[in-house]
Amino acid sequence: MKKYILIFSSIFTILLLISGIARPFKLCADYWKCMELNHSFFVTFSPILPVFIFSLITYFLSEAIFSAWYKFSRIYIPICIGLILITPEYGGGSFIYPIQKGSVAFYTSLLYFGISIIIILTKSYTTRGQK
Repeated sequence: MKKYILIFSSIFTILLLISGIARPFKLCADYWKCMELNHSFFVTFSPILPVFIFSLITYFLSEAIFSAWYKFSRIYIPICIGLILITPEYGGGSFIYPIQKGSVAFYTSLLYFGISIIIILTKSYTTRGQK
């Protein structure tokens, strides 16, 4: 399972990076349509970037640590992407804290990053003496 998650997240990360540089290499004909699609794709699936980072980290850790992180990730990431998909593209919310796709993607990814670190550190601490 470790290898599949790492391969999937690395392929998706490469696709995200390609979507970010598609216009400079003239891969799209219509500039604005291409940029809009690329931005929407990138923002919606940006939570995959931390998944790639943590799958790379947990690949070299014990199976118990990976399993604990994976149990959290397999529930959190679909919820995160679902929240991003239902959030309006621009505006909405109050004047001070506008709720839009970019801010939801940023904060849910930041929350995922923090919780993942806590899970990995906690599980590695509890399994340190068990071999």
